[in-house]
Amino acid sequence: MIAGRASPRDPLLLAAAGLVVVLACLALLTPAASPRQRPAVTQPQFSHRQAPSGGPAFASVPPVLETTVSSARAALAASRFHVRVVTRIVPRLAPGLVIAMRPAPGALVPSEATIVLVVSRQPASATGPP
Repeated sequence: MIAGRASPRDPLLLAAAGLVVVLACLALLTPAASPRQRPAVTQPQFSHRQAPSGGPAFASVPPVLETTVSSARAALAASRFHVRVVTRIVPRLAPGLVIAMRPAPGALVPSEATIVLVVSRQPASATGPP
C-alpha cells in the first residue's frame, strides 16, 4: 500500500479481483434455472399390479362417473371389483346415473375391493292412494 491507496500489486486486491472473475465465469457456465413446470396430466393407466412383498394385487379404479349404473357395474366387474350401490335423490338428474364414487377414479386399491357408487334417483311419487 502506498500512502493510503491500494497498490495495483496489493495481494488482497488481486485476490478479490480473481474471485470476481471466477464468479463471473461460473455464472456464465451455469445454465439458467428454468421455471418449475407442472407435469402433464395424463389419463391414469388401469392395470393390476402385484405388491412387491408378494401381497395382494392392486388395481386402479376405472372412471365411471356420469355413466349409467349398469355400465359402471360392468366396468368395475371387468376390473375384478365388488360394487355397492347407494342411491341419492337428485330431482334434476336422470335416475340411474353415477354421481359419486368411493374410492375416487384412478385410486390404487387392492384387487377385489368394494367400490361404493352413489347413484341418482327421483323422489317417490306423491300420487298414490289417499
